[in-house]
Amino acid sequence: MASIITSVEFVLCALHAKPTDAVNELTALAGVVSIDVANRWPTDDVLILGDLGADCYYVRDLTCSALSLRCPPFTWLIPDDADTTVSATDCAYDRFVAGGQDLVDGISNASVFRFDLEYGLTYDEAKAVSDHYPIELELV
Repeated sequence: MASIITSVEFVLCALHAKPTDAVNELTALAGVVSIDVANRWPTDDVLILGDLGADCYYVRDLTCSALSLRCPPFTWLIPDDADTTVSATDCAYDRFVAGGQDLVDGISNASVFRFDLEYGLTYDEAKAVSDHYPIELELV
């Protein structure tokens, strides 16, 4: 039996949140996606990505009641216990947040790419590349 390949059109929203204002920026972003994106493009499928500052010092309470972007229809693809920082902290600042079931169903293997482990880099070598690990996903 042959596979049926379908396509999903989706919108990308990239953000580098100001760490000390991350809660306000993420709250506003939920409104932008829910209203502005919906009015501009005929799709419910949106992928928010970037350094959202969404952990540790900047966004401590990641519950739906505290942060609307944590509520349906949004799905956070990089888990809260991930570490996207090269430093000794254990924080998941970098995230993929998907909205729209077709897009969520078409994503697999969202993860953090630990380039230091992959290439055998020391801390100083890794830090010279970036203070964050890249995040990656596969569209299927």
